[in-house]
Amino acid sequence: MVGAARVCIERDGYHAARISDIAEEAGAAIGSFYTYFPSKQAVFTAVARDAIADLARIKPRLVLPPPRSRSRSQLRQHAMRQIRYAIEQFVDRYAERGALLMLRLDEAIGSHPELITLRLAVHEQFADTIAQSVRRWQDAAIADPTLDPLHTGDALAAMVGHTTRVWLVFGRPHDRELAIDTLTRLWANGIGLSARH
Repeated sequence: MVGAARVCIERDGYHAARISDIAEEAGAAIGSFYTYFPSKQAVFTAVARDAIADLARIKPRLVLPPPRSRSRSQLRQHAMRQIRYAIEQFVDRYAERGALLMLRLDEAIGSHPELITLRLAVHEQFADTIAQSVRRWQDAAIADPTLDPLHTGDALAAMVGHTTRVWLVFGRPHDRELAIDTLTRLWANGIGLSARH
């Protein structure tokens, strides 16, 4: 039923998707829907949770090799490669698995503000990973030590997430490689990775 709900909600939008459409897509009677879910909101919450879990799988750990084995320049280069890889993974998985559903989630929030918690969970997964990385890079003396990691994680996750949405959901023209390179440079410059500390 959850898979059928996702198909209908992505295709028709949250408000236009009907329980009868979901049941038909699942090859079941409408009554069967209510065996599993009390409402359209409940099945949408299940759909959103599955999508969030799927997006969570793309969180590569942004870690550094032991500092004693590398120079600061090498550590910076390694961190830049990891940032680019993380952004690439996010952009590609978002395009493949999450773009339209996240738009539908935002649509549903208008009438179901309790879904904000789910939407925030998507952001928090990436923001928390970034914050942990910023702390490690600060400890390795290759990132700006004056930045607050939590606020930095929120800002960078929002930058990558919203920019990706503008390109992939709203249809703003972009070149994938140039887009990823730009986000990587903005992220690295934003944390002072290219500066000397």
